[in-house]
Amino acid sequence: MSNEIVQATHYKTELDYAKEVGKMVVKSGKWPKEWTEDTVAILVMYARDLGIHPVKALMNGFDIIQGKISMKPILMADMIRKSGGSIQILQNDDVACVLKGTRKDNGDTCTIKFSYEDAKKAGLTSKENWNKWRSDMLYSRAMGRLARQLWTDVIGGAYTDGEMEDIKAGTKAPQEPEMAQADFEVTTIVQEQPKIEALPAASSTPTIDDLQKAMFGHHPIGKDELQAFLIDMSQQKQASEEAIIRSALRSEDAMSKFCKALEEWQKQAPESEPEVV
Repeated sequence: MSNEIVQATHYKTELDYAKEVGKMVVKSGKWPKEWTEDTVAILVMYARDLGIHPVKALMNGFDIIQGKISMKPILMADMIRKSGGSIQILQNDDVACVLKGTRKDNGDTCTIKFSYEDAKKAGLTSKENWNKWRSDMLYSRAMGRLARQLWTDVIGGAYTDGEMEDIKAGTKAPQEPEMAQADFEVTTIVQEQPKIEALPAASSTPTIDDLQKAMFGHHPIGKDELQAFLIDMSQQKQASEEAIIRSALRSEDAMSKFCKALEEWQKQAPESEPEVV
């Protein structure tokens, strides 16, 4: 049996399994109505791709908000530490949360700070949670931002449930560090560092696999087609594929723009001739 047939059979089995889990979850009535069979199936496949058991993903790992998958901060920290990464809590009180992360494979470090003032500027502090559990909310924000900037390959570019809740409520989520505007942003993230010491910015290299995982809940696409699009985009923007991938993973808004550009490219791409066997 060829590798292609083996892979296709495996994929069908994975898909069937995910769909069955989706039916079971919806039938139980124990999850929110937003958890449809199709969305749960996508969540299960996404979790398995990240090496997370479906039961763990469903019970205390992910959430589904307006059809989009989010990851809980506790699962982000769990995955990062299992990968060998280190997360130091330098500050976590009602004023701010400061986290310092260090990768095991290459030693890259990144320090992230999210303060109550940042939350005020983003219009978040009117919510009850921000008054009752302020330090926890600050930790959640800092963790999501640190994980996306230093461990994209581990968490698949996921957003925390708190960030997705803001999108659902119509509150603009706190922006990642600003980048130059264009039809599609392509540049390098400049990480704001604490004044007390100069720390190296995050330089972990995101891959096409990271991008494909992050796109799964937005715009599923095959790796070969995604590679072709990246090559075209790289030529058009005179930028490296790595810079384009990093930009797409930067924020929810950047990912939406990337997917929109991909859809336009797919419409213009000529249909391939059927392969003659």
